[in-house]
Parts: sequence; C-alpha cells; structure tokens
Amino acid sequence: MRKLALGALTGLLAAAGLLLGARYVAQRNMRRANLSPLADLVKARMGAAVSASGAQSQSIRRESNLFDTYARAFRLGLYAAQRGVPQPSSPPISSRALPLPSLGVALDAWGRPFCLARTADRLVVYSSGPAAPPAVDCRSVLTTSGISKLETGRLIQLRSGALLLVLAPRAPTPATHRSPGGPS
Repeated sequence: MRKLALGALTGLLAAAGLLLGARYVAQRNMRRANLSPLADLVKARMGAAVSASGAQSQSIRRESNLFDTYARAFRLGLYAAQRGVPQPSSPPISSRALPLPSLGVALDAWGRPFCLARTADRLVVYSSGPAAPPAVDCRSVLTTSGISKLETGRLIQLRSGALLLVLAPRAPTPATHRSPGGPS
C-alpha cells in the first residue's frame, strides 16, 4: 500500500513539473513573439478609419458591413445546422421564422432578414445586400441548384449585390451511451 501511494505521489509530482515547465516555455515564447507587424496593421486600419475622407470612410463602412454580415450569417448558419433547420429539400425560410435567442443574428448589417436553404450536404445563408428592397421573399430569391459547386466558408457577393455564405455542416452523430458497469 505504501509503494502504491509513493508511486501515485511521484506521478503527481512529475505531472506538476511537466505542467510548470510547459507554462514557463509558453510564457517565454509569448514574451519573445514579435507581434508588432500585427499591431501595426491594426493601427494602420484604425488610423485610416479615424482620418478617412468621405470616400474612404464609405469604403471602410462598406467593409465593416460585409464583415458584420459574414459574422452574423456564420453564427446563424451554425445555429441552424445544429438544429437541423431548414430540412433538406424544404423551401427556403427567413431568419425571422427561427426561434433565435438574439435578434442580433437574425438580421444582416443593413437590418434585413437572412434567408436559409439546405441541400443534403450544404446550408446556404443568403443576405439581399445593401441595395435590396427591405422586404425579400426567400422562396423567390433563393434556390439550391448549383449550391454544391460553390466554395464553403466564404462570403460570396453576387452581381446583384446579394451575399451568400455556403456552409458544409457535419451530419449529427448519434450519442453513444454506456450502461453503468458495462464495457468502457
């Protein structure tokens, strides 16, 4: 019994030593990392935003709206994929039809609802973009034909100004349950 306790204590001490060593190495590497190019990039964009002329500020605002729309569409797509909505081959639905915890993801950066459609292996989140009318009928603007050929994970801008985000959600895996005392 004493040998077992001594062995366990030795193992714990060794694990603690490894964790402390790994922490020291990680902190040392962070101190040595040269993050100034990244900081310079952020400062340059902030400087451009602060001192922008009219045309530049419109460009910055447009890029900001595109990023906001991408982030919202991505979060909405993940939410919809986890809940299996819409069902494959069902008509496209509006983000307003989903029971969302926050309206912040139901609308794009211009205050319009997203449209969602699903094929067997893709989920499409559609934004009508900045120049569209305020009310959009999802069934008339979004079809799933050709979606499997589009690149996933990127915001695609169509000629009309509309934006598409195509995601390839993984199929949900069935949960595996073990009975107490069963094989592990």
